[in-house]
Amino acid sequence: MSQVAVGGSQKGLSQTKEALLKSYQKRLKDDIRSMVDNYVEIIKLGKVYLCIIIIIIIIIIIIIIIIINVLIKVTLSCIKHYRGTEQ
Repeated sequence: MSQVAVGGSQKGLSQTKEALLKSYQKRLKDDIRSMVDNYVEIIKLGKVYLCIIIIIIIIIIIIIIIIINVLIKVTLSCIKHYRGTEQ
């Protein structure tokens, strides 16, 4: 009779270990899914920041082009004025 009790006890222990293993596997799967989701969000956020940086750089380039254009106009105006007073 004691062997039956021991066998039943081992079976219960085996079921407990199996349930615990399944629980750990589910938690691991959920944790991996969460890490992948977080990684995807980080990549999305990085893309947004990259787009913002690119837009800022484009705006700066446009401002520089406008400043250069104004400087060229002022320089040409000064040259015309200087040539006009020279004669």
